[in-house]
Amino acid sequence: RLAGRGRHVGQLIQAQWDKGMTTFLLYRMVHGVCPGNGKSTGPGLRRWLSTQRTQWRAGRIDPGRAELLTRAGFVWDVPGTEWEGKYRQLTAYKDRYGHCNVPFQCRHERSLGAWVANQRVQRRVGRLSDDRVRRLDDLGLVWYVA
Repeated sequence: RLAGRGRHVGQLIQAQWDKGMTTFLLYRMVHGVCPGNGKSTGPGLRRWLSTQRTQWRAGRIDPGRAELLTRAGFVWDVPGTEWEGKYRQLTAYKDRYGHCNVPFQCRHERSLGAWVANQRVQRRVGRLSDDRVRRLDDLGLVWYVA
């Protein structure tokens, strides 16, 4: 009896994973990008994505599932990917305006201004990696502004 229940639970878990994977693939097909953890994904997909990333970080994700997700373009490190996107935006801002000092409340680049301010704070408290500090230094970011 118990063995039958265990198999049934395993089938339910697989069905839930398959449903999440299908939802992920549909999102990717419609939007052209891997969803992050934002609200635009909806609570069900957001929870499923978070579970996959948590299991991956803990080394508990099934290798076959990890391979399927990777082949489908799953982004495992959302903060790293988001950082790279903002870094590219800052590079474009510098190309356009000749500097990296995006005002915190910049009308055209509101989220970029907040991101730059956050990088300054993260560096000040020692939470910005040496590589990121170097990259921002090389770009010409002024760390201390009045």
